Amino acid sequence: LKQQTHWMATFSNSVRGVTAGGAGPSNVMEYITIATNGDASDFGDLTTPCRKPSATASPTRGIIFSGNNPGLLNNIDYATIATTGNAQDFGEMIVSTNTSASCASPTRAVTGHGYTTGGGSTNVMQYVTIASKGNTTDFGDMLAAKQSVGALSNSTRGVISSGSDASNAINVIQFVTMSSTGDALDFGDLTVKRKSKCVASPTRGVMMGGATFAGAQNFNFLWAFPFNFALIFAIHKNKVPKWSIGYIKLLIILIVLLFLHWITGVQKYNLTLLPIFVALLIRYSFLVHHFKKTIQ
Repeated sequence: LKQQTHWMATFSNSVRGVTAGGAGPSNVMEYITIATNGDASDFGDLTTPCRKPSATASPTRGIIFSGNNPGLLNNIDYATIATTGNAQDFGEMIVSTNTSASCASPTRAVTGHGYTTGGGSTNVMQYVTIASKGNTTDFGDMLAAKQSVGALSNSTRGVISSGSDASNAINVIQFVTMSSTGDALDFGDLTVKRKSKCVASPTRGVMMGGATFAGAQNFNFLWAFPFNFALIFAIHKNKVPKWSIGYIKLLIILIVLLFLHWITGVQKYNLTLLPIFVALLIRYSFLVHHFKKTIQ
């Protein structure tokens, strides 16, 4: 790619693959010719820069459902895949989302799930008729509200795979019949709960990769630092060594870093550890105060 980015959307026909948007946010679209190796070339620009958009395509036209910039956007762009150039305004979404999943038949584009206004996930599906510009129409509801989902389709059926809720990856696969509106139905389960990406032929779909959110049930033992055994012996001595105060301060710093990792999403922990973390912070703070008085 000419642009180094992530959080972009992709769409294709049998000849060309196109990327759109990305972190920044970006309005850049690039393309490759699938049959030949080589770097991406500039395709054009979106009407509005956005990150975490979702896209899908018919054999002739790509549809881009905008993500956020930084707030959620509701605009829809389209591009004719065979000819480079800037995207054009298609219409608006009835529900603004990002990290949604989109799939298409030759005539209809459906987008569903995603992160929406208010900080939660949505179970709404909406669709457009690809050949005619206009706003989305309600298609139906998914089995549950999710975000960071994957989707694939052939000419008759759209399949929506995996995703996550606020803290856990999900293994549910759902499907819709593209020609008729209605709620999604259960298709089956992934072998592993994860957020994944999807590709499909007319007969087979493949879900691959993705984050598992295994940390959501993580009992990380950073708080049980193994060198604490040395501290146990130090506490039971008549004379407390001076290094123990610096060591306990290090433990406090580690727990604070652990909290920061939790809050920022670097790693997730089981909620049952929260009172242990708080108790250790209180205990370590007391020990620092107590040891200072003892050493003096």
